[in-house]
Amino acid sequence: MRVVLRIPTWHRELPRAIEDSAVIAECLAASPNPEAETIKRVPRFCESVRKERAEALVEMAAQSKRTLHLADGKAKKERDRLFE
Repeated sequence: MRVVLRIPTWHRELPRAIEDSAVIAECLAASPNPEAETIKRVPRFCESVRKERAEALVEMAAQSKRTLHLADGKAKKERDRLFE
């Protein structure tokens, strides 16, 4: 697996790349044998391991967007009141 980080986005992607690398390393270490066919299955297994956490992070980000980027109105005033 090859990870390429472009300069403008590296600060956002680096933590995920590090976490993905750690999961891949754990999956490879837990592999019953180092045969090529087993290694070919590791990315799909890693995806299944990471999917739930990645989806939760996406939902958290979406919720933050909905909460922090409100248009002027009642909801924004209520949110601002909670931050006081």
